[in-house]
Amino acid sequence: KAANQYDTIEFADTAEPAPISPELKIYLAVQTLFLLSLVFLAPLWDYLITRYRVNRSQYGAEAFSFEVTARQFYGVYGRLILMSIVIMFLFGILIATILPLFSGTAGTQGEQESTNAAAGVVAMLTTLLLVPIYLWFFAYFKAKRTNLIYSHIDLDGMQLNCNMKTGYLMYLYLTNTLAMALTLGLLMPWAMVRTARYRASVTSVDTNGPLEQFSAVQQEQQSALGEELGNMFDIELGI
Repeated sequence: KAANQYDTIEFADTAEPAPISPELKIYLAVQTLFLLSLVFLAPLWDYLITRYRVNRSQYGAEAFSFEVTARQFYGVYGRLILMSIVIMFLFGILIATILPLFSGTAGTQGEQESTNAAAGVVAMLTTLLLVPIYLWFFAYFKAKRTNLIYSHIDLDGMQLNCNMKTGYLMYLYLTNTLAMALTLGLLMPWAMVRTARYRASVTSVDTNGPLEQFSAVQQEQQSALGEELGNMFDIELGI
């Protein structure tokens, strides 16, 4: 007796993913190179703009001198990128370690509940860890960049110094953010003044003589001395 041929037919899944077109490959390659070039050129651009602004600024008749190299800017950016990679790697290991703990073993319903629990844990960890990590990275970059810039500004032999601390700056950012969030932004002026006061407190000048004498000489050379010192601190250095 002949077997029914329809009982023995098996339909194999032979579908293959559509190949990526050459145009799309070229587009992705160009976009990748563009992003990498932006990352590589960002420190150089920051250095050139900062050097231009400082070297074109004056106090009285004396011009400021910027004594930083592009290599030092790349050092600040490079350390930040390396630490970001390390933190992302450790965070990935942490997530990969936590997820198997919620693997379902009680059927489809248990697997779904475990998946939901794992998603909730990951979301909570992301909020609790990434927010302070972001604030720390932001504070680190601001502190190191500001110290680098202001500690290498020279004015007629007088050297500026800045010694901002990453930990305290992060504390300021964190408490300022909480204060503004709780007051719907009403404490923003207080937060700005608080941060500016700290920046001024860690900035000093090593002089080669009395500042009064230097100011008197500049006033003789330029009658409208006015707010030159204030303009110096108003340089858009992004600090």
